[in-house]
Amino acid sequence: MDDSPQFRVNHDGFLGLFALDADLGWQTLHVTLKRTFELVEGAPMKPITRQYALYTQDHLFDDADPMDSPMGAPIQFESDIGPVKPKTDVVVHAQCYAPGGESTVCEASVQVAKEDPVTLRLVGDRVAVVTGEHVRFSAAKSFIVRPIRYEFAFGGVDGSMYPYQPEGSPMGYHCETNPVGTGYMVDLGDDNPPGERWTSLPNIEHPDQPLKPEGFLCKYGAEIEDRPPAGFGWIPRTWKQRAQKHGMPKELDSFWNLLFPGKKAVAGMSKDREDTYWNGAQEALQMELEGFEKIMLTNLHHKHRELKLVLPILQPRLKVTVGEEEPVKLRPTLVTVQLEVERNEAILSWRATVERPEAEMEPETLPTVQISVDDIPVPPTHEMLDYPTDAPQILQVPKPGEG
Repeated sequence: MDDSPQFRVNHDGFLGLFALDADLGWQTLHVTLKRTFELVEGAPMKPITRQYALYTQDHLFDDADPMDSPMGAPIQFESDIGPVKPKTDVVVHAQCYAPGGESTVCEASVQVAKEDPVTLRLVGDRVAVVTGEHVRFSAAKSFIVRPIRYEFAFGGVDGSMYPYQPEGSPMGYHCETNPVGTGYMVDLGDDNPPGERWTSLPNIEHPDQPLKPEGFLCKYGAEIEDRPPAGFGWIPRTWKQRAQKHGMPKELDSFWNLLFPGKKAVAGMSKDREDTYWNGAQEALQMELEGFEKIMLTNLHHKHRELKLVLPILQPRLKVTVGEEEPVKLRPTLVTVQLEVERNEAILSWRATVERPEAEMEPETLPTVQISVDDIPVPPTHEMLDYPTDAPQILQVPKPGEG
């Protein structure tokens, strides 16, 4: 049996799934709608029939190695299971094309609606050489095109410490906010390894925070929130920015209350899962969108230095029928706008919540759930999943501690 995922399905309309709330079961259903569009320069995006499937789990980039980091590899597609997000995630997967055909340094940006552009600084290949506490950078080489991926932003693991291991130090020095990046090096002061050590410097930086030889080395154990990962992609749930919002399993409530009575958060970690945990885009690319807004991409397209896009003018009318109950009509919220620029495609997702406070949390006989959009039934969910099945499945939003 082939257990590889199907990433594409053929359907001329919306795809949809529902998931039970982790704590309330059948009393609360979280519904996700999804549709794929073609990018059109200067005009609203057009729906296409070869769509991305409904994803029941996160999917990595094809060339990503899940063993590269114990804290999680870069994600290309995030799971479609979840509640309504506080804001819309805007995620852009693209490459930077140097203006003029070649450059050592340039900028790329994403601007959504009337918000300030989110800008990245792209730099050619270079290295940092460290001798004790002395740091020098090599000159940047020119480049033509550069992928916008977190592997090329600041972060990663300080591999220069091996096999040297100072007495009493823990195994592994990694950047908690981007464990897959490059350029992260630890300053152990007098305990620095003897001789020279080096690292590849990041190709992607924040324009107002370029790396410099002075201040390049990170103190071990120091917070690095002043060096957040530079990119336009998904932040994995296991990275510090989201993990600290994840919340603790309910079975640990008594332990938490014993250690931290009356406190909801300690040292950046939350007792209860925060709503913002479900947002996975860069914070500057989280905003409230409805559709029809404009998006401007600069130096992110092989033909257009400035690619002007318009979100589709679309507000799906959702109707959900549970068992023999009356249909519930809902106005779903746009929760994700993901641009796959090299493929000239966009993936849009909407979510809504069905409240059934009088229902049993775990009924003996499971009711059927019918989802329709604009009075057209969505195709059977179990056929549209990344791992299709022969029979319907009941999906559930993960509890804290489960994912």
